[in-house]
Amino acid sequence: MSAVLIAIKDLKVDTEGFKRAMKEFAHAMGKLGSSVVKGQAGALAADLLNFTLPVEGNGGPGKGVTTAARDIGIGKLERDVQSIFEPLHKASYEDIAGQDSYSVFVAWAEDRWRHHKRTTGVSRRDINTEGWAQFKTTYGGGSKKGNDFSGVNKGETFIRTTHIGIRGGSDVMNYSWNVEKNKKTFFIDNAEAKIPAYLKEASKRVGRLKSGWLEAAISLGRRPRVAKWIVQNQHGSGYAVDQSTGNMPTVIVANRIHFLMGRGAGTTLWKSAFHYRAYAMRASVAARVNKIAGGSPQRLEEIIRKLELEAQSYKVEEMP
Repeated sequence: MSAVLIAIKDLKVDTEGFKRAMKEFAHAMGKLGSSVVKGQAGALAADLLNFTLPVEGNGGPGKGVTTAARDIGIGKLERDVQSIFEPLHKASYEDIAGQDSYSVFVAWAEDRWRHHKRTTGVSRRDINTEGWAQFKTTYGGGSKKGNDFSGVNKGETFIRTTHIGIRGGSDVMNYSWNVEKNKKTFFIDNAEAKIPAYLKEASKRVGRLKSGWLEAAISLGRRPRVAKWIVQNQHGSGYAVDQSTGNMPTVIVANRIHFLMGRGAGTTLWKSAFHYRAYAMRASVAARVNKIAGGSPQRLEEIIRKLELEAQSYKVEEMP
């Protein structure tokens, strides 16, 4: 019979557990603490590419840098935008009459005609001040609370600034958190042209948060394999402060796009990156120990005792 050491994969760790894993890793691999701290900080930055939204499933190795991950992010962007803006031709008669705006009335009528919608009581000859006065008399009574027509006759700039404002700014993660709290509906004329044009431009920024982790990883000597949609978004948001050569080796991995990292999925994915990095180090330790032990249960036990590995992080399995 022989025996092998196996790292427990689903073990949850906090930052202290992560530090313990680094110490075990340095001891087992015979490496200096300074090189381990820098190397694992760079590896963690690379891991964060796969544990930062958008990701496939729950994230993990290779799950955050694929075309599928990008498409998930674009899909979320599209749903958010569509939840904020509505085509003007869908506004009710009462909504328009309650605006007390002749220009909105004209834009609404034209938008309905463009979509071949029959507008009762409003023909092209009624688009004048007298027709508008009659329309208000017939359908007046107030617009539905929460409907906003300030974007009528405005361009893509209005859509962009409104969207960014509702989500909480340009440099936020998981901005759907804020979008879901939005209580307003903004009506847009010619939305079938304006919304797709905005989405085409906005979708290019999917991967902006990830690009910061890429920059941090590169600054620490890592070269993660990532797709163009992440590479093209690099804009200086990520960085690392390397202080690994002192008596207390320290490396700071940072991303300036951090506003919502403490919320919801952001917190879970951040923790998952730490869990995975700690596991990866334990797996390397197990592989090293198994190689030295050569399958001998006695030798394996001797090495484990010598390295003082944390018992809850590993298990020993007998092999035929």
